[in-house]
Amino acid sequence: MNKRIMFEPALGIETVVRPAVSGDRTTCVTFKATILLTEWSQLQRSLGVQCVLELWTNVSAREGEMGWRAIPFEESTSNVADAMDDEKKKFHVSTEVACPTRPGAPPVRFGYTFRVRGSKMTWLGNERNNGAIVVDSKPFWDNSARKGKVVGVMHPNGKWRAWCHSPNE
Repeated sequence: MNKRIMFEPALGIETVVRPAVSGDRTTCVTFKATILLTEWSQLQRSLGVQCVLELWTNVSAREGEMGWRAIPFEESTSNVADAMDDEKKKFHVSTEVACPTRPGAPPVRFGYTFRVRGSKMTWLGNERNNGAIVVDSKPFWDNSARKGKVVGVMHPNGKWRAWCHSPNE
């Protein structure tokens, strides 16, 4: 069944996220799902009309808090008319993720999988192919790097680097 539904991020991969700026306690992660309307109708017939697509995760918005829970996907709507989208059903779910707050703290790892809850529970992942969200403590925007006219640095340890300068200096 998981071949029918396309997920972002997908199962079986590790996605690294980081806080937007130094000191952020949480960052937001959005999961997306796309399925053909015909496939969704088939799922509803086999699992019941009220079937629900869910994210199953131990992602927490509080540092140190753990525990698995289900978060239902919501149907996505678009204001843009697209003939290809008329044949698909799109869903999304966003959740806050706790960021390590100590400078230089090791990354925090959370797991996730997907399931369809209906007349019976259908798991779309398993222990071997669940996904992982890894929360790095290094912020996307580091304003502690301020030196002279430089206000901050984006992705200080990434493949590219950008500096922002204050127009007043």
